[in-house]
Amino acid sequence: MTFRLPLLLALVALPFAALAQEEEPAPDIAVPRSVTNENKEGEAGKGGGRKVLTLEMRKQALKEEEERKKAEELARKKAEEEERVRLAKEADDKRKADAAAKARAEADEAVRKKAEADARARADAEAKKVKDEQDAKDRVKKANEDKKRLAEEEKQHKLEEKKLEIEKRKLEADEKKRLAEDDKKRKEEERQLADELKRAEALEKARASADAREAELQKKKDELEAKKKAVEDARAKLEADRKAREEERKAATEEARARAKADAEEKRNAAEYARKAVEDKRKADADEEKRKKEDEKKLAEQRRLEEQQKADAPRRPFKPGDAPPTTTAQAAPTPAPAAGGSSAGNVPVQSAEEARADPRFIKFAPSDHARVKITAVTDRYPYFGIAGNGCSAGRAYVTSDLLAPFDGLASGVRIVIRVEDPSLGPAVPGSSLAFLSLKRAGKSPDGTFVYCGKGTAVAIKK
Repeated sequence: MTFRLPLLLALVALPFAALAQEEEPAPDIAVPRSVTNENKEGEAGKGGGRKVLTLEMRKQALKEEEERKKAEELARKKAEEEERVRLAKEADDKRKADAAAKARAEADEAVRKKAEADARARADAEAKKVKDEQDAKDRVKKANEDKKRLAEEEKQHKLEEKKLEIEKRKLEADEKKRLAEDDKKRKEEERQLADELKRAEALEKARASADAREAELQKKKDELEAKKKAVEDARAKLEADRKAREEERKAATEEARARAKADAEEKRNAAEYARKAVEDKRKADADEEKRKKEDEKKLAEQRRLEEQQKADAPRRPFKPGDAPPTTTAQAAPTPAPAAGGSSAGNVPVQSAEEARADPRFIKFAPSDHARVKITAVTDRYPYFGIAGNGCSAGRAYVTSDLLAPFDGLASGVRIVIRVEDPSLGPAVPGSSLAFLSLKRAGKSPDGTFVYCGKGTAVAIKK
């Protein structure tokens, strides 16, 4: 009870302190001393009047009054904070005192119980009546103590509830004030948002109008660009037509020049071929005449040797089972073929290694013409190429049969000629041509040799 008295006094004194602050007299306005003296002198001379205050004096007085109010507000808050700290400290001291009192009561109770136990132990021999009376007294005493303790706890509980109620009301007031301020801010934000929406709508309308004007301008600009492009296209078409006519004229001129050059080259090649053909024929006739003379000479020599052997051979009877006598004519070798050709056929190969095993599978350009009869013209033909053969890209493959020995191959052997331009001959099936300036290109898997060239050829007259 003694610990709660200061708390009650403090709670009672708070309203009176607030009342005293409310009844505080209005502050005096500070006035410059010179003005006061002047007023006093004027009052002494005039006998009455009002003192004159300048604007600066009034501002200075208001400023000092504002500063004084701020200082008083800070002092009041500081006093409230100190009072709150003091009350909290007193409450804490009270809780500690209650805990200490409770501990002392419990200790006293323990001592009492121990004393009672000792007394009961010493008084076991006493009469049951004395023990019952003592027990009754103890129960009455304990009941009174419990009743007193309960009353004290009830009183403390009511005080705590009252304090909690005051704090609850204060919190509710603060919460209502905060909610009111939040509602005010929310309404202000809604108003600002509505203003923003109105401005955004106005801006959107202005933007839509600007977009419409821009679209109209763009449409006109596109139409103007389309007209400009049409004019430029027409001008470009006219220029292209002029250039095309110029190119056609140049191409016609070039074609005429190329045709004249080709005709001159063909005539020159034909004359060269005719001259070489005459020379070859003359040479072949001379070689043939020489060969015939050599054969006749060999045949005469052979006959002379046979006749001499017959004259020199001893005459003896021929017995059955004996081998006939060998004559020089039977042992004489067969004349070798002419050096210009070979009667051997094409030898198939399975790989490039087998093709390279052929001694003729090397880079070489025969000097004579290939006189052939064309059997087919295709755009593809598989073969194993000779490295570094010097051939350019071909457009057609001419399959032909040799009409005369060529590059060591006998007449009748099949070859393939890869030409750049088949129209120079022209190379068509069934025609007989003499191809000029050929090179060895390779060998196909079936053994056919492939040659390459531009396709320049002359027709063979039958």
